[in-house]
Amino acid sequence: MFKYSGSGPMWKTIIHPEVEDCRQNWWTNILYISNYINVDKMCMVHSWYLPCDFHYFMIAVVLCIIIYKNKKVGLSFLALVTLVAIIVPFIIVWQYQTSAVIYFYPNFLRQPKKQDDFIITYSKSHTRASPYFIGMVAGYLYYRMRGSEKCLKRVYSHIILLTSISIMMTSLLTGIVFYDAEYEYDAVESALYASLHRVAWSLGSIGVLYVASYGHAKLIYNFLSWKPWIPLSKLVYGAYLTHMQFQMRAVARKGGADFISYFDVISYALSDMVLAFSSAFVLYLAVEAPFRNLFSLLLMHPSKDSKSKPKPVEDQESVSEVTCDSHL
Repeated sequence: MFKYSGSGPMWKTIIHPEVEDCRQNWWTNILYISNYINVDKMCMVHSWYLPCDFHYFMIAVVLCIIIYKNKKVGLSFLALVTLVAIIVPFIIVWQYQTSAVIYFYPNFLRQPKKQDDFIITYSKSHTRASPYFIGMVAGYLYYRMRGSEKCLKRVYSHIILLTSISIMMTSLLTGIVFYDAEYEYDAVESALYASLHRVAWSLGSIGVLYVASYGHAKLIYNFLSWKPWIPLSKLVYGAYLTHMQFQMRAVARKGGADFISYFDVISYALSDMVLAFSSAFVLYLAVEAPFRNLFSLLLMHPSKDSKSKPKPVEDQESVSEVTCDSHL
C-alpha cells in the first residue's frame, strides 16, 4: 500500500523499488534472516536490527541454560562468546579493508542496501554482537546484587559516573577522525575502532546505570524513572517500524534541492517523531495490545494461591528511605 500513499518527482525512483523489495523478500524478514539473505534487496532497510536481536536472543537462551546448570562452565562460555564478538569485527574490517564507521554521505543515503560497508559489516549479527553480551555480563552481575543494601560512597559514585560518561563520549567523538578529508586509511586503526567503540559505549552505559542504581546519582535515577517513559516505551517499537516510511515519502515527493537550516532540521525531526509515534499508537491499539492479551489468555494461567499479595505502593520502601540517593 505504500506506493499509493503519495506521488512526486522521485516517487518511482525511491518508493517503487522499496515496495518491490518487500514483495520479493518479505519472507526473509519473517524468518529473521534478512541481514544475511538478499541483503541488497532487504525489505525496510532499517529493520536489519531485528534479525540481529533475534539471533543474540537465541544464543542468550542457550547461555542462560548452561549458566543455570553449571555456573562456572556457563560463565566461561559467556566470557568466550563476548571475546569472540569483540575480535570478529576487527578481523573482518582488517581483512576486507572496510571503513571503521558508516559514512552517512549522500551516496550512502540514496542506496544504503547497495553499499559494501552496509552488507559486510554494518548489518551483520556477527559484527555487532559485543554490546549484547557485555549487557548479559552486566545483567548477571545485577542479578547477583539484587536486594543488596550496599551503596557506593559519594566520591566513588562521582568518579565512576565521570569516567563512564567520558568513555562514552570518547567512543562517540573519536569517530570524527575518520570523517576528516585528509585522513589516510589505516586497516589496523580502523579495525581497532570498529571492534572497540561499541564496547566502550557499553561499558560506559553500565557504569552510569550502576551509579544510578547503587550510588549517588539522583538526577539520573529520576530521569530514568520518569513515569511518562512508561507509555512511550510501549510505542517505541511501532515508531521504529514506521518512522523511515515518513522520511522516504517526504524525500520522494520533493521536486528539487532545499536550503536546510538548523531550524528546518529540528522541524523535520519533531514532525517525524509526531507522525511515527501517532502511527505507533494506532498499531499498538489495533495489533500489539490485542495480541498481547490474546497470548496472555492462552498461555498464562491464574494462580490458585492468591493469598500473598504485593505491598501497596505507599507501603513500599521509597528512594529516600534507603542509604543511597537511588536504589533500583
